[in-house]
Amino acid sequence: MPGVAWSQRGAAVTHLKNLVALWALACVSAGVAQPKVEALEPLPTDPKKRIFYGEFYDPKQYAKCVDDWAKQGGDPRVRYCDIYKERLEPLDPRRRDEFGQFYDPAKFHECRARVDKNDMQCEHLKLRRVVQPEYWPYPKITKPRLPDGPNPPVYKQGMNAKQYFEALCTAEAGEFIYKTVENVDGVYQIRPRTGASHYALRDRYVLEDPYGFTQGEADSAPAIFLGPQKYSFFEVPIERERIRDAGLDGKYYDASVFLRPGAGETIARYFGYDDRSTKSLKKEYDVKLKSRYGYTWREIKRPKDREHAIVGGELVVLDLRTNEVLGVRRGFIMSGNVRNVRSGIQWEIGTVCPAYKYNGVFNKRDDFSYWFISKLLKPSATEKAK
Repeated sequence: MPGVAWSQRGAAVTHLKNLVALWALACVSAGVAQPKVEALEPLPTDPKKRIFYGEFYDPKQYAKCVDDWAKQGGDPRVRYCDIYKERLEPLDPRRRDEFGQFYDPAKFHECRARVDKNDMQCEHLKLRRVVQPEYWPYPKITKPRLPDGPNPPVYKQGMNAKQYFEALCTAEAGEFIYKTVENVDGVYQIRPRTGASHYALRDRYVLEDPYGFTQGEADSAPAIFLGPQKYSFFEVPIERERIRDAGLDGKYYDASVFLRPGAGETIARYFGYDDRSTKSLKKEYDVKLKSRYGYTWREIKRPKDREHAIVGGELVVLDLRTNEVLGVRRGFIMSGNVRNVRSGIQWEIGTVCPAYKYNGVFNKRDDFSYWFISKLLKPSATEKAK
């Protein structure tokens, strides 16, 4: 799970237990169904097979945890008990980018056997890419065809990282705006971003789009897109709505933020944010979208890019009713060989193109996606204020 590493479960479990009362009130009032306990296979006795199971894997403890969490009103979508069902797998060379640079289940268990239970120094040995699916609102409409990389490739034998990065920037990077739309009230996030851990930000492979990523968008996208001079509402698919509620203090948020969806509701819609107080942010659920327009993002693969600590990413803005592409922002990031970091990678301080005003990942403002999207989809609030 991103952000909190579940092997450091003591602090995480204590924090979540302290919030049970709040969850119980919110979930009971919304009529959340009891979670179905997944039947887990027994832990194998063969040590060679055992390495592909998490160190706390325990079918009985998992079932008890889910049952206890449900009785206390816990939302079944919160992965509170996943520590007890964690599975590892052999590194697949065909999917190399989905595994951390140092991924090795056997070495992970060896490392955990010689350190304290709350020690985090072994996490890099089991690091995996977090799956972040797209949720297309109208699946029967043909998905947009996005351009492939240049043919022949930009990369030439013998290029060093700096030469390759500069060649990619010259050949491909930039903003490509095909159509703009006036008076847009709201947008839909087709592919919600997931937060990145400290380890992912220092790994060559597992962070999928370090160019376009900001922690702020992953954690609180509605607060970035909403406001008096921004959009009136922001919509996300409830299948991947972040359960950030578990870390929120009810004193500072409207009660609607803690409600759960009803039967048939597939869209979460945020609105009302005044760009000052989180108490103003409200949420409702719906069975269909209000948004006509939306956006998604993707990593773009180029030959030998990760080998040179280079990654490309695209932000794509679309008309949801036709899947017409209205615009694309394509950029690249390069991490230098950072001292005192095991991998030599540190995406927060990478060199980027296009660079705009804020260079690097964490040195950019969190509204990095909003900058581009609002150029194409001009918020109605901004137009009315003119």
